[in-house]
Amino acid sequence: GSVTNVKKLMLPISATIGLSSTWLNRAQQLKSLGVEYVDLSLGWDFFHKPDGNNGDTAKWDEQMNAAKAQLDALGLKVWHIHLPGIGATYTKNSDGTWSSTSNNDVVDFAHMTESIRAAAVANMTPIIQHVAKCLKPKYVLIHPSAYRDGGANGAYLYTGTNSTARKASLVTSLKALVTVCKNAGTELVMENLGNYKSPSNSMTIQPAYINYFMTQAPGAKFCFDFSHGTINLYNTGASYIKGLNKGILTALHVHGGGNARDQHLFPGYSGMYEYSDKLDWGETYEAIINYGYRGPFTYEPASYAVDCNA
Repeated sequence: GSVTNVKKLMLPISATIGLSSTWLNRAQQLKSLGVEYVDLSLGWDFFHKPDGNNGDTAKWDEQMNAAKAQLDALGLKVWHIHLPGIGATYTKNSDGTWSSTSNNDVVDFAHMTESIRAAAVANMTPIIQHVAKCLKPKYVLIHPSAYRDGGANGAYLYTGTNSTARKASLVTSLKALVTVCKNAGTELVMENLGNYKSPSNSMTIQPAYINYFMTQAPGAKFCFDFSHGTINLYNTGASYIKGLNKGILTALHVHGGGNARDQHLFPGYSGMYEYSDKLDWGETYEAIINYGYRGPFTYEPASYAVDCNA
């Protein structure tokens, strides 16, 4: 049944941070503010940049083990790891430095070309295995597809042309990744994306499609990203959550939304920048609690240094 006084039921607080020394040094401050969990965000560069770890799994392990030890010493628990959502191709410059350009194929789990889709799963498999071993998260998180602005393999899983093939590709990938995660001792969670140019045609901005993917890939769970899911107030935070099947929501990416673009504002933000948060957080929090979600309330703003009216 519904909870009559949601304010008395406080969810544990989590924050999204990186694995850099700067972020890890800030972890102590986050702990002092009441943060209990962290969502570690790891980009493609961490694993594959040529002048960095360059695919060397021993280096991955060394750095992730050191980070886990630091978090353990602070008493911070890892709820989920945000796996790379954008890939890269690297080019060596004449001065010996490296430049990168986006290569979305390497992480596109919904690509219609089977060899590219399968390669994306293969690319993520060792990352999941080592992340699970070293950081011991409850969940690892993926985007459903790569970032692309339109085209046959549009990132946002449009409901129009090629949608049937894209859906089938994503389901195949989800099933494979669920098994990879189970064998590694963690669980898979998929985040929603949202296309600001055409939200009504974007599959994962619609709860019904999330329900479909979770049903087709048993064991996969869902992370609701508020800004992605409320582009142009196509949904409110509360209406999206109310549209989800029970038991699939296991993570949150909390930030302000309701605007024409995905901006990751701090909840309640109204200040210097072009947009302000348009979500009703009282209504939203009530929906979260009455859904039955009891995991961390994970803040994922673009900046933690903001003015807030919430």
